[in-house]
Amino acid sequence: MTDTILDYFTAHKGEVVTREQLVIATGINDRTVRDAIKRLREDGVPIVNGDKGKGYKLTDEPQEIDRLIEKHKSYIREHYKTIRKLTKQRYTEDGVKFTTVREHERKIV
Repeated sequence: MTDTILDYFTAHKGEVVTREQLVIATGINDRTVRDAIKRLREDGVPIVNGDKGKGYKLTDEPQEIDRLIEKHKSYIREHYKTIRKLTKQRYTEDGVKFTTVREHERKIV
């Protein structure tokens, strides 16, 4: 499926393509199209969001690729903040006490 999606983007390089267009052109359902785009991005294919957040496009423009990289760095920072907070404090069954994850793991073992 990712090959089919990538082929479509390659044939329409630089053009904004909506998921609906991809669904119609490829016969692949919407959820699978979204998953394929995610996998392609994870594989380093520079698929960026279209103007005003509508659609996607395959790009070779350095500025657009830089924006995509920054967007993913932002996701990482937000996830890291959450992980730090969850690691620092873990709510226990008594509803009052907070423990670190390591302290909780020691109690289980």
